Amino acid sequence: MLYSIRSYNRLNASETGILDIRVSDNRNRPISKAFVSIAKISYTGQYNESAEGIVIAELYTDNNGIVHIELPVLNELIGSNEFYSASISDEGYYNAYIYYIQIWPNMAASYEVGLTPRIIGEERFKFIFQPQKGTIHEH
Repeated sequence: MLYSIRSYNRLNASETGILDIRVSDNRNRPISKAFVSIAKISYTGQYNESAEGIVIAELYTDNNGIVHIELPVLNELIGSNEFYSASISDEGYYNAYIYYIQIWPNMAASYEVGLTPRIIGEERFKFIFQPQKGTIHEH
């Protein structure tokens, strides 16, 4: 697997977890060499009305369409205004984005991302949101 990690040491986390992303086409065939960019996003402002991010890893999927990376723990229980996100792209497909990725200690967070083939003259994007526990209402 080809990848580079930027600013990894600046995250200063002692515990780590795993992020696995499997990328496939609309027929569920793996897409090898899809580009995956992982960023750490930080909310800013009095009401968290804006955010800034830093790219911490750039990877390419393997022959099975998978990226596998160990990352410092970052989840809603830590109480920070930070989270991970990922953008996934490949030539001939619309981009996909995963927001609010949480990494838990000694666990794997897994995502299945299906990329849609491009149609000439149309621009589309796919967004995948991981819900926060605080936004789930039980009755």
